[in-house]
Amino acid sequence: AIPRFLDMMVSSIAKDLGIDYLAYKPSVLFVNGEYWGIHNIREKNGIDYLQENHGAGEEDTDLIREFESLEHGSLQKFKKLIADASSLDPSSPSFIDSLSRQMDIDNYLRYAILQIHIVNPDSRGNIRFWRSASVDDKFRWICYDADLSFSSEGLNFLEKKISAVQTDWYNPQWSTILLRRLLANKDIRHQFITDYSFYLSTIFKKDSLHARIQYFKNWISPEIDRHVKRRNFNQTRTSYRDWE
Repeated sequence: AIPRFLDMMVSSIAKDLGIDYLAYKPSVLFVNGEYWGIHNIREKNGIDYLQENHGAGEEDTDLIREFESLEHGSLQKFKKLIADASSLDPSSPSFIDSLSRQMDIDNYLRYAILQIHIVNPDSRGNIRFWRSASVDDKFRWICYDADLSFSSEGLNFLEKKISAVQTDWYNPQWSTILLRRLLANKDIRHQFITDYSFYLSTIFKKDSLHARIQYFKNWISPEIDRHVKRRNFNQTRTSYRDWE
């Protein structure tokens, strides 16, 4: 992405929300002495990440991508979570009791609120979540790859993310079922609304987001003129002013 800091900026929001994120640091790359522009050094969201950041054991940890693409461990417990979320009555006490034993509901709601607010269509497939018996055996979500976010002004992304039918490429039913079922519970829906309202007056407040964007802009702006001249994005003339 030409901005070179969008995903890092979103990662900083995830950090402030207490969501797993990938650490970041911009760097300048030279290959055999030839300048190759800004490259962002990032953590890798694999089993090593969970071991280093959470103390998760390799033998008792599941790491899943998209819906049921297994990267490590087993799908068994995730399939049970989805089965319970799909079949249990959201208004019954057993619904929250069952799901809260299998997932960190607070963590998921914060993750969903972030993805909705930044309007990230890639949150459909660029999603990883994990659980580990060495921690507390509950599923949690990792924020990463938000380079398509903040690009659809005026789109009611919340409506898309809780639609019971697929309306666009980014909201197939499998990608919305967990949030839809959780928000069908009155208490969880109230928590979602309350939490979102709080973040709208704090982390998501216009001035706060502008200050955050400015911070990341200032971090790499001295290098942008040389970067865009070297990379020649889209085979067109790109300048520092275009980047701004």
